[in-house]
Amino acid sequence: YRKVDKGTSFSDNIIDIDGLFIRECSRKNGIGTALIKNVEDWARNTYGTAHIEITYINGNTPAQKCYEKQGYKPIKTTLRKQK
Repeated sequence: YRKVDKGTSFSDNIIDIDGLFIRECSRKNGIGTALIKNVEDWARNTYGTAHIEITYINGNTPAQKCYEKQGYKPIKTTLRKQK
């Protein structure tokens, strides 16, 4: 989805991928890479320059490696406390 963060240093659109799941038996076939590339192409064609953020669960090493392989780098950490 597209989000607009007011009061940030971003002057461009931010596209947020918040949930990308590939079945374990289907991983390592380029499906995740293809999905992300399609989102990147869509964002570029729809909004011009866009920042893309991907959210994943800490400790999900396969997801992290997939994203890093495509050039994504960590920018923030979110902490949560359950009540």
